[in-house]
Amino acid sequence: MPDSSRTIAKSPPSCPRCGAVAGQSDRFCRLCGAKLIDWYATKPRPILKLFANATIGIEEKIRGFIMPRQLEKPKATPLIEAVPKIPLSVETLVGKIQQLESEKEDLRLKLLKQRLGPSKIIASSLLAMGAVALISSVIFFSSVLAFIGLGLTFWGALFLFIRPVAYVKAKLLDATAVSSLIAVDKILSEEACQGKGLYLAPKYADGMVFIPANDEVTIPSTDEIGGGKVFLENPKGICLSSPGYGLAKLFEKELGVDFSKVDLDYLQKNLPKLLVEDLEVAEDFSMNVDGEFVEFRMVGSIHQDLCREAKKLTNICLRVGCPICSAIGCVLAKVTGNSVVFEGDKLSSDRMEVKARYRTIKG
Repeated sequence: MPDSSRTIAKSPPSCPRCGAVAGQSDRFCRLCGAKLIDWYATKPRPILKLFANATIGIEEKIRGFIMPRQLEKPKATPLIEAVPKIPLSVETLVGKIQQLESEKEDLRLKLLKQRLGPSKIIASSLLAMGAVALISSVIFFSSVLAFIGLGLTFWGALFLFIRPVAYVKAKLLDATAVSSLIAVDKILSEEACQGKGLYLAPKYADGMVFIPANDEVTIPSTDEIGGGKVFLENPKGICLSSPGYGLAKLFEKELGVDFSKVDLDYLQKNLPKLLVEDLEVAEDFSMNVDGEFVEFRMVGSIHQDLCREAKKLTNICLRVGCPICSAIGCVLAKVTGNSVVFEGDKLSSDRMEVKARYRTIKG
C-alpha cells in the first residue's frame, strides 16, 4: 500500500490564480503575488483524521461527565435586604447630641441635689468626725475621744435615717379641699346631672371624670373629650378634672411605678402598705376584686372631717366621691385601662369606716 503522506509531500503546491508552480515554503505566488492556499489545510493527512476521530471520542466521553453537572440547578443565594438608611445631616446630629447632653446634665444636677440635701450633708459630717474621734481614741488611749466619737456617730446616724418632713394639720387641708368640692357640687346641681361618675380610661383622657345627665352609662367620643369641653352634648353631661387626680399622681410617685404597666394584684399588695405605713392616710386599708367590681374599705382616715362635710353635699359622695375615693377611681382606670364607674360610698355610723364600690366597663 503506497504511503499517501509521501505522495502528498512530493506534489508541489500551485497558485490558484495563474496556476504557476510554487515552492513548499512559499506563501505567495512569485508571478502574480496571490496568496497561496494552505496545502495542509486543503489536503488533511490521515494522521490528522485519526487525531480528529480520537478527539471526537474523547469529547463525547467528557460530555457525558460534564452535562449532568450542567443540568443541576444552581443553589439560590439568599437575598439580603439592605436596610434603608435615613440620611441625617451633620447639623441634625450635632443638635441631637447637644440636646441629650443638656438633658444628661440636668438629670445629674437633680440627682446631686437629692443625694446632697442639707440633712445628708450634716449626717455625713457628723459620721466622719465621729469616725475620726473613735480612731483617735484607740490610738491615744483616750476615753474622752471615745465618748465624743460615739456621740457624733449616733447623731450622724440619726440625721441620716430621719429626714425632716413638713407636716400640715389635717383640718387645714380639709378646709382647702371643701371649697373645691362645693363648687363641683353646685355645677352638678345646676346641670341636673343624674348619672354616676365615669372615670375615663387614659386612652380617652387621663384623670378626667364624666358625669352624664341621665342614668345611662355612655362613654363620650374622643373628639368630644379632646376639644377640652366641660359641657358635652353627645352624650349630654359634664366632663371635669377628677378631685383626686393629684392624689393618684402622688401614689404613683411614691410607689415608683407606672400604673398603666401593673395589674390589680400588684395594687392589692402594695396600695395598703402605701396608705397605711408610708403616707399614714389610714389605720387600715383593704381592697377586694370580684370580677368587674372592685371594693375598698378604709378605717381611721385622716380625712374624716372632709368626708363628713362631703356627705352634706348632694352630688359629691353620690356621683364623684371624696378626694380619696376619686383618687382610687383614677388609679383603677389607669391600671385596668378601662373606664370605671363610681357606684357610691358608704360611711359607718361612727364615721370611722368608709366603703366604696367601683365597676369597670370595657371600651
